[in-house]
Amino acid sequence: MLIPLLLFLFGAIFAGIGVFLWLRHNKLKTVCTKQTGGTVRDVHREVSYNHNSNGSHTRSESYYPEFGYWAEGKEYIKRSSTGSNRSAFSVGQNVTVFYNPADPNQYYVAEDKTAVIIGPIFAGIGAVIIIAAIVFLFL
Repeated sequence: MLIPLLLFLFGAIFAGIGVFLWLRHNKLKTVCTKQTGGTVRDVHREVSYNHNSNGSHTRSESYYPEFGYWAEGKEYIKRSSTGSNRSAFSVGQNVTVFYNPADPNQYYVAEDKTAVIIGPIFAGIGAVIIIAAIVFLFL
């Protein structure tokens, strides 16, 4: 009984993260109505290590682009909150930025598909895990 419950909770967390990312991106698309040009200022690489109980570890890298854009007469430099295992951007690359005219700190980059892809993937994986938990419960 404990294993299906843990699977269900794990799946619900995954699905919740996916839905959150999807809703957040859709909200940005709703409020960010002004368009401007931007550039990739930097691509930050973060390395993390996960240590297992058997003493081994895995290394992973995530890349977070940093965008610069002008909005309402002021320059904004924003680091993306979503990273990917491969950099989809290169420094100096031109991008299309949509921002909220009431709060130019709110933005999204049209070419950045990370949130659009990750949200449904997380939600789908979460749904599969939830279904597996339900099946496991009735076996």
